[in-house]
Amino acid sequence: MDYLIRVANINDLDSIVKLWEKLSIDQMSKDPYYKGDLVFSGGYSQFKQALNSDNCCIFVAEVNNIVIGFIEVWLYQKDFYFFIDDYAYILHFFIDPDARRSENILSIIYNLFEAALNWAIEKGSQYIIADAFAHNIRIMKLLEKVGFESYRIRYVKELGSK
Repeated sequence: MDYLIRVANINDLDSIVKLWEKLSIDQMSKDPYYKGDLVFSGGYSQFKQALNSDNCCIFVAEVNNIVIGFIEVWLYQKDFYFFIDDYAYILHFFIDPDARRSENILSIIYNLFEAALNWAIEKGSQYIIADAFAHNIRIMKLLEKVGFESYRIRYVKELGSK
């Protein structure tokens, strides 16, 4: 199966939002601290802003003219979360579950990451960062496979309501 990795444009907005909704449901349904409903909306304005920002780039993976996945990377100035230097941050990465059975899926995943890494380098970033929920072992292994290392670990204790 042939695929294309390319920079997203405004015509991809519907596809990206639908994938983001699937990502949100997938991750929040597994999050032990998330107590909200699993209906996510509002993604249109968020992703429209991202597509028009010079500090963001979204790459899509396309098969047979259908967007099956995306990676969203932003440029950030050093801050509390990473005070070493300015950095690029992978905010979202998702492949439609139906497309994950593709024979080329590893190549698609790798090339989405490579597109994000190359964009970050072109923008002058010395570092790229990604977060993963503790329950998402698959993405942690994938991040390690493409060269990421664990840096900081966030701990949570629920205090309950008063």
